Amino acid sequence: MSIYKMRTNFGTQFKFIFLGVALIFVVGAVFTFGGAPSGGPEGKEHGADQVIATVDGMPITKGEMESQWQQMSEALRDQGVRSTLQFTQQRASLFQNIVESRVTLITAQAMGVDISKKEMKAKRDELVVEYLKQNRSKVLGKLSTEQDKLDPRRDRAYKSELIKGGLSLTQLEKQANAMISDGQLSVQIASDGIRKAIERKTGTVTKEDILQSYNLYEMRQIMMQKGNTPAEQFKTKVNKVAAEAKTGNFVELAKKYSEDPEKGIIHPVSYGRVSLQIWDKLVNMKAGEVSAPIDAEPGIYIIKVESVTAQAPKKLEKKAEDERREMIKNMRQMQEYYKYDRQVRGNLKVVVSDPELNGYWQLGRAQQSQNMAEAKKQVTLARNSLEKAIGLEPNNSFATTMLAMVLIQQDDTKQATQLLYQLLEGKDSKGMGADLRIVLGDLLLKAGKKHDALKQFAKSSEEAGFDVMAHQQVMAKYQEMGRSDLAAVEKKWIDDYNEKKRIYEAQQKQSKPAAEGGK
Repeated sequence: MSIYKMRTNFGTQFKFIFLGVALIFVVGAVFTFGGAPSGGPEGKEHGADQVIATVDGMPITKGEMESQWQQMSEALRDQGVRSTLQFTQQRASLFQNIVESRVTLITAQAMGVDISKKEMKAKRDELVVEYLKQNRSKVLGKLSTEQDKLDPRRDRAYKSELIKGGLSLTQLEKQANAMISDGQLSVQIASDGIRKAIERKTGTVTKEDILQSYNLYEMRQIMMQKGNTPAEQFKTKVNKVAAEAKTGNFVELAKKYSEDPEKGIIHPVSYGRVSLQIWDKLVNMKAGEVSAPIDAEPGIYIIKVESVTAQAPKKLEKKAEDERREMIKNMRQMQEYYKYDRQVRGNLKVVVSDPELNGYWQLGRAQQSQNMAEAKKQVTLARNSLEKAIGLEPNNSFATTMLAMVLIQQDDTKQATQLLYQLLEGKDSKGMGADLRIVLGDLLLKAGKKHDALKQFAKSSEEAGFDVMAHQQVMAKYQEMGRSDLAAVEKKWIDDYNEKKRIYEAQQKQSKPAAEGGK
């Protein structure tokens, strides 16, 4: 199976989504951290202070990882998740998010964001109030608009109700404070600071910016890839080509020097269809002009403008103008953020000493790699780490699950099958999930073991519960195997479920107006 498919199947994408730098710790999650970890491999509850990874020297401890994993796993169970594969994917994603929290702090530092004690205190107070608001809603039910705006610490009705339940506001405040770590606060403040710093750096979008964004440019380009030759030699080459481009035959130079497929062909560009570094040069150029070298990933560009066509509407409606302004602002902020992000990540040193987590980390790197050879190398490193993790903890179901997935990507289906049998059918097996059963069934089918595959698909149907998608997958497997009788059973279940769901939703829709009218 291809690396591309592995990236797709691996689970949650690990990259930041800006705007903004996404907050990794949302308010609702902050207040469920803490306590001894549960549900993980044996021995995970010990050594909370043990450093399991460093990001540019900033430590990540076992206690931090496992306390957050406890919170996440409990939330997943509350949502009805039972699949070991899904738990494993979420565990891998969680570790990557913790690493990204350190990257956020490093990025904030690079941008000059100050995280002061005063800001920490204010953010802590804000989160405590938010926690009390959430608790008040559970205790009192629906609130009036006026009461909802009231600080819970000054809400007499709320205090009175708490006392009836044997609690006090002071107890809840202490509980909330105990669950908010300084590390989590730092990440949130850093994220807010990054966002504000970027807004300051990108400035205001003017009316002229908006009108120019409608322009259509026809241009040619010469692109020279960075990193293929030594820096000084590359700089000399760029300057030579740039000087010749000013007076020479641009098309012939592009054919000779450009490392992109277009090789000097005219192509039209508009806002959003070209990097902002190039766009910022284009808007100040006239037809016939040739630019100085422009540094824009993945190389250095020299462009020539052949024509400029203004296409702004004669009458720009306010709504359209506001939407255009927002689009330009967002793109500028994204570019500014990625400039710092590339700078930080280019020098980033991540060391993961925990073999299970290092396996996840290497898979994340493979997923993000643009070089297929490098990605395969990182997948092999991940496999080695996961094998080491299982050697140290044979009952580590997370490492076993992920290793099985890696082995499938590497076409080592025999060992993958053995691991999945051990996970799902072994004496001390801890694995479960319709999805894993389907994976095992596919492997057995590929090995010509049709009878064993049917057993796994049948067990998958049993474990699917009310997961309609899983039942649909099992039905498809039966159809592929020519077992229309078994496929019909799955289809009947799906049809019955959908009909009951339709009836229930119709009843809810009919009862809603009456319920609202009776309030």
